[in-house]
Amino acid sequence: MRGRDEIDLTDLEDNLHWIVEYCSGVDSYMNYFGHSREDFVESMMFQDCCYSKINQIIQCVNRIEEHYPAIYRQHFTDVMKGVKKMRVFFIHQYERTKPELVWNFMVNELPMIESTAIELLNGIDHRVTASKSVRGLFRRRRAF
Repeated sequence: MRGRDEIDLTDLEDNLHWIVEYCSGVDSYMNYFGHSREDFVESMMFQDCCYSKINQIIQCVNRIEEHYPAIYRQHFTDVMKGVKKMRVFFIHQYERTKPELVWNFMVNELPMIESTAIELLNGIDHRVTASKSVRGLFRRRRAF
């Protein structure tokens, strides 16, 4: 039985792992399609691939904000300021999304989100004793 001050970090760990995985996906797309802003702006396929991963990253960070507000405020508030607005465009006004703004996010803010997630994972990995493993979820998901 956990004490009152102890929190279950399993969900936090899962979301942090997914953030890292989705950031890695964006990096893979950049390696495949190109590392220039022009490549991104000109390729709808490149944009669609990255928009999907970015949307998932934002969902993970939103869950952290909802369930772990103190951790969100301490580690994600600054980097997430303009990101939530971007998600609104992805969902409600997809055709009005400006690729240049998304590119700037990908090369400037996304690495900070990923490094924050990795830093937090390094700090909690030794404290989490979960029965499920997100790494196992990655393997199962890729098997489809």
